[in-house]
Amino acid sequence: MGSDIINLIPFLLVGMTILIVAIITYSAHTAHKKREETRKALADAIGFSFRDFTPELPEKFPGLMIFNEGVHRKAKFTLEGKKEDAEIIITDYEYKAGTKEKRTYKEQTICIVTSENLDLPPFFLRKKYKFFDWLAKLFSLLETIKFDQDKTFSDNFILLGEEEELIRKIFNQKLRDLFLRLGKRNLHVETSKKCIAIHYDRLLKTDHIKRLMADTLMIYKALAEFEG
Repeated sequence: MGSDIINLIPFLLVGMTILIVAIITYSAHTAHKKREETRKALADAIGFSFRDFTPELPEKFPGLMIFNEGVHRKAKFTLEGKKEDAEIIITDYEYKAGTKEKRTYKEQTICIVTSENLDLPPFFLRKKYKFFDWLAKLFSLLETIKFDQDKTFSDNFILLGEEEELIRKIFNQKLRDLFLRLGKRNLHVETSKKCIAIHYDRLLKTDHIKRLMADTLMIYKALAEFEG
């Protein structure tokens, strides 16, 4: 009797493995369908179009750093429309970063605004990661633009860009105050001439997308005031 049970163990393990894989696959499929349905409903509610996959999106914005990072880039559940004289794209974007030996899976919901009202130098802004950014600074790996007259802003944000003089001109007190007000959102902001891309460094539930779009439009309006 005991030996019969022992002989069955390999089959039981295989069966359990198949069951676990089936459960994970079903859960992933269910989550995918739910996200698709809620995104479609949101697109209809705000008058935007919806597409499941937009493989051409990274190539459409070659000037944006995020679309040049990693491999296996995918943009899905994409909403497109117009607001405030600007074209808006909201998408779930994923890619794999790192080396073959150590890949990191990254995904975030991004809002991209494109408008002829913009004429911006490329820059990148995000909240500081205190310890890691301190290490990077220690080894001269991170040269951020600082504002001596606004220590609060400089202590809270990393601001990068080659056209430093022009970027300093754009980041007047009004704009710095705006980013400080939005600081808790973990904003990541990137610009490239006529477009702005913003995300919170994570994938968003559909309920939070309107807030991302509102933050993006607020920043767009502030940056559209700049005349390069």
